[in-house]
Amino acid sequence: MDKDKNKDNKATMHEVTRDKKSLIIMFIILAALVAASIAAYFTFVYFIRPGESGTVSFNAPETKPGDGASEKEGEVKENLNVKKDSSGYFVVSEISAKLAVPDDEEDSYKELKIDTGPGGKDFVIEGKIDAGSEIIFHITINKDVNFKTGNFKAAVVLPEVFEKIKLIEDKSGITYDPFSKKIILANEPLNANEEINLVFASVVSKECEDGQSFKLSVNIYADDMLVLESGFSGIINAVADFKNSAMTVKDTNGGSLWAEETIEYEVKIVNSGKGTGSNLVLKCPVPLSTGLVQGSLKPQYYDLTPDKSFIEWNIGKIKPGQVRIFSYRVFAADYLTYKTSIKAGFSIIEKSTGKTIHKVEGPEIFTEQYSYQTIVCMGDSQIIVTEWPLLLDGLLEGQYPHAEFNTVLSGVRGEMATNAIGRFDTDVRPYNPDIIILGYGSNDAGEAPAFFRYHMGILIQQALSTGARVFVHGIGYIDLTNHLWAEKANYTLFDEMLKEEICPKYGVEYIDIYQLFQEDPDKYMSKDGIHWNEEGAALVAHEVFKKIVENLDINGRIKTTDDSQ
Repeated sequence: MDKDKNKDNKATMHEVTRDKKSLIIMFIILAALVAASIAAYFTFVYFIRPGESGTVSFNAPETKPGDGASEKEGEVKENLNVKKDSSGYFVVSEISAKLAVPDDEEDSYKELKIDTGPGGKDFVIEGKIDAGSEIIFHITINKDVNFKTGNFKAAVVLPEVFEKIKLIEDKSGITYDPFSKKIILANEPLNANEEINLVFASVVSKECEDGQSFKLSVNIYADDMLVLESGFSGIINAVADFKNSAMTVKDTNGGSLWAEETIEYEVKIVNSGKGTGSNLVLKCPVPLSTGLVQGSLKPQYYDLTPDKSFIEWNIGKIKPGQVRIFSYRVFAADYLTYKTSIKAGFSIIEKSTGKTIHKVEGPEIFTEQYSYQTIVCMGDSQIIVTEWPLLLDGLLEGQYPHAEFNTVLSGVRGEMATNAIGRFDTDVRPYNPDIIILGYGSNDAGEAPAFFRYHMGILIQQALSTGARVFVHGIGYIDLTNHLWAEKANYTLFDEMLKEEICPKYGVEYIDIYQLFQEDPDKYMSKDGIHWNEEGAALVAHEVFKKIVENLDINGRIKTTDDSQ
């Protein structure tokens, strides 16, 4: 019985063991099925999920930093589900560039040769681009015929060496961000049916080193995943930069510049660029209305054009940072007596091509205008007999070398103030005088003082009406011992009237010569006892000169109210 019982127990244990094995196998199978299902799901989602009409989908999950995705520059990342036939990719089909040509006609450009890269990727500009060049770029982006819309964006990343960047064509959805130096394309233009054309201009920095390379990238993203990187590269040719070169001018005589004086020009050529200027010529004009001062040109190796209108220095090569100094002198022509502009300048020219590398206009300097003053001396026979106004003219022109004084002698023998009134408009006013000097009283003396006061007042008002500066000199001396002049005993009263009453009343300058004549009449008077001799004429001329000088500036012009303040 125990044996049977033991048999039953063994059978039962065997059955339990078999059942456990079955459960383990079933669990393994179930686990395998679950794993297979999960694998199938992810395979479906990430590898074989169909897109619309069989096109490529760029809706990849966002790749974040630290996810292990490769971010190497220039590497085009493809979403894991992008098909190998590249259907739906963007292609940069063309990059062209035009180089602005300075010193030519406006809007003149030269096409740059660009080697086309395979698959719309890498383009290269042949040769070197001069630093400072202005370039207009045209980038064309195409799409595959089966392209479907999606969540796209693009950026044209411009190199740091590009300056003054601007979009030539204003298109919706395309903007330039100066802070990041990127041209940004939003979803709108990228999803449009037509091709995308980007046209923009830039200037290559003059601060570039020789042989420095640059790269412009065109990056296209789908859901922030870089799916295409294209662009172009180039090499920069450093150039000489003469923008800091300048010319200075000075009047070697100091002060104002007058006719026949000398002007000195100095030209400072400064190469502030990174490249060397070679085979250069400095060309300076000899300004109009001037002549070269022989022996003043430095350095001495120079040439003159056949018409002697330009000076040329063959300066050859100027290295970066190098400074060269050139100078010369010219004299202003003797006929430049009016305010005249004298303008110089210089040009730096490439000798082999004749191309102007740098040009500076000016500086400009003006000759001062000579002072032209007309003086009318109106009076009696003292003017005719002594001709003292001619002495005055000589004194004034000796004092003021840049002034011309036209001194008019308007005297009539035996004339009184009452007679002068009648001829003023015919004999004085037509000269449009700047200064009028009136000298009456010798013939008026002996008459009623009131008569002289009245007519002298009218004459002064006539003189003031011309706008001239008016002066009145007194009566010098009359020899009353001469019986011819005995009736003129009141002449000192006439002189006192001019000084104390008439001249102050009308605001004109009185020139007192009476006191000087009284000191030594025999020294200054002629034998007739009423006219002045040569020394007397010189005395009057000097006294009038001193009073007029008080009213003139340093160049012989009449002072204005502003000048006296």
